[in-house]
Amino acid sequence: MKEQIKLQTKGASIEAPKEKAARERFIYNSWRDVFRAHSNGYERVADIINPLNKPEVHTMLGESLGEDTVKEILQKLKDECTSIQDEIIFIERVSNILAPIFNVFLSGSDEKLQAKKRERFAEEGGKPINELFFYEIDDKTVHIHLAPAEDFSIYKVRTLFKEGLLKLADIVEVNKDINTICGTSWILGSEKGKSIAEKLGFTFEGINQNNEGEISITREKFLELYLK
Repeated sequence: MKEQIKLQTKGASIEAPKEKAARERFIYNSWRDVFRAHSNGYERVADIINPLNKPEVHTMLGESLGEDTVKEILQKLKDECTSIQDEIIFIERVSNILAPIFNVFLSGSDEKLQAKKRERFAEEGGKPINELFFYEIDDKTVHIHLAPAEDFSIYKVRTLFKEGLLKLADIVEVNKDINTICGTSWILGSEKGKSIAEKLGFTFEGINQNNEGEISITREKFLELYLK
């Protein structure tokens, strides 16, 4: 029976808008998608508020803005945006009301939030190789997990991921029964999935029904590439 290494990403996102214009476009598209996803204002506003009410997010916002201010912002969102039926007006109003919250995220507090997410992830993500790259062994299967990394630069993600592969090669070398390394990830479920896989030395197997790219590589080739 082949022992496999599966690459999994749990909510990790390796790209985020950096320039002001890109951020504004990202925010605009987010509120546009919320507006179009629901037929009434109550559902639209709830879709925006629910993520902000997650304990770790709400705590971080409360520490930065004050609990009363956060409550006022969310209440204003309900009062002023629930009845709006025009898409453009909805987007502009939501953007203006939530501006103080986005300023908190852009000020660096979001880094604290991401750090807390990684702390919780580490509790169940397996054994850490570094702050991004985790693995766990389940019977004859070794799983690789990538921690949340929204605040990491692309360069940092690539560096940590490459470091993880190199150190994982040492683990594969010791475990002689491992003969296949495979991965399944939403990161690979795009037009660039095949290119990413090939650059890593993996074979791109295709995209599954969950829109995740699947890759594989033999033990011999993996060790040839990553065992130093």
